This record gives sequence, C-alpha cells and structure tokens, in this order.
Amino acid sequence: MPHTLPSLQIEASKLYNMSLSDTLAIVQKLYEGGVVTYPRSDCPYLPESKYLDASETLKGIVGILSDLELAVKNADTQKRHSAFNDGKVAEHFAVIPTGKIGKLNDEQKVIYRLVALRYIALFWPEYEYNEAVIEVNLGEEKFTARGKVELKKGWKELFSEEKTADEDGTANNPLPDVRGGTRVENQGISITEGKTTPPDCFTEATLLAAMSNIHKYVRDEQIRKILKENEGIGTAATQAEIISKTYARGYAEKKENKLSQLIKAGSWHISCRSCLPSRI
Repeated sequence: MPHTLPSLQIEASKLYNMSLSDTLAIVQKLYEGGVVTYPRSDCPYLPESKYLDASETLKGIVGILSDLELAVKNADTQKRHSAFNDGKVAEHFAVIPTGKIGKLNDEQKVIYRLVALRYIALFWPEYEYNEAVIEVNLGEEKFTARGKVELKKGWKELFSEEKTADEDGTANNPLPDVRGGTRVENQGISITEGKTTPPDCFTEATLLAAMSNIHKYVRDEQIRKILKENEGIGTAATQAEIISKTYARGYAEKKENKLSQLIKAGSWHISCRSCLPSRI
C-alpha cells in the first residue's frame, strides 16, 4: 500500500534512524514544494481519479530521481491496484508523489524515495510464493511447521534495503510433500529448558506503531474496546508531537534509538512493554 505518515515515519526510523519529528518536517517541506501530496494522513488509500494520473506521476518521479528510471519503465500502468478505492478514502488520502519536479536536498531525496517506491510498487507484478503448513498430533500436543518457497519476487525487488525474509523466517524453507491424515513416526523427543526474556525496549518506530494499536497492550476488555474503536493514541498529525513532549517533560529519553527513562511519578518504564498492560 502507499505510505501514510505513520508508516513513512516508521520506515525512515528503521532504515535511516530518522526521528519521527525530522521525517515529518522533511515530508512537510516536500508537500510545501508541491512534490508530494498532503502528508498528515493515516489513510493508505487513494481516490480512483488518481489512477488516471499514474503515467504523469511516474514520469515526475524520474525527473527527481533519475536512478529510478528502470523501476518506472517496468511499471505497468494498466495494472489497477486495490489502493485506488473511493470508498476507503478518508478526509485525506495516502502520501504519494504529485508528478511535479523540484530540486531536493539529500535528506529530502531520502524521504521522497521512500514515498516514490511505495507508489511505483502499485504498478509492479505481485509477489508470489507457495506456503505450506504441517500440523502433527502427538498425544495431546499439536506441533506445527511452516514453510514457504518464493516463486516470483515481484514488487519486492524494489525494496532491496528492507528485510526481504518474512517475519516468521519461513521464506525459502520448503517442507516435504505430504497429504492430510498421513501417519508419521515419532523418532524421539527432547526438552530444552531456558528463561524467557523481557520484550525489547521501544524505539520511536515501535512506539509509534504501539500508539496506533494501543488496545493490544491493555487487559481490561472494556477499555481495550474503546481504544480500538478510537484507533489508538493521537492522530497521524499529532503522534510525533506527543512523543516529543515525553522527551521535553522528562518522561523518556532516546539513547541509541531506544527509549528509556523512568516515569518520575511512578514505578514503571516506558521502555518496557511488559509493564504497560497493568498500568494503563
């Protein structure tokens, strides 16, 4: 899908360690220069009328980033992505290039490239793979193995800087060909003992994602439902400012891209995800 402001901030933070406020400031400048659409949006969809502008928009991308010429050349503007959907568009739509050509500095090119690649990907072939899941019942326990074999890289070729393996680590991990109901032999059981580790500290990127899905960190079902209905804490336009205020007020600080610091009025860490549910 095209970028929203939160997804753009998260990607810039993960790839280039950019702060949320810096990313917002840069994309705001790009908007003021007319090269991207309104940035303070959390809607990933586009008006269907924008589909008609695809050729000119792609041409404008090459006018700013000439190294993306081949990527644009391989784009198929006859391919209509589901992102173009009037019924899904909110007050504002996704952040995309406008097709206008402008002169950008190095920082602006970094952010513009992230926006442009997501847009170009709409017109690239699909990512194709075969996935298999094997479930084996052993006594009263069920064991599961997952495997995935990549067939066509498709639009993923555009994102060489990103992690290409799937989050579950199953990419190109083929499983044997079996049929449902096949009996298998148990060749042995081993038990590994260990200690659980606490969740990683928040980064600005993971905290931003948590703010948008804060209901996942709350145990009270009624409060969880309210937070889910209200789509988390803050909006695309205010979330970076909220995080900045936690620094200014001494609630948290950023060290090597990780957030840490005790909340002065309490006894829990903002950096410790496991502490959040019982305190909200």
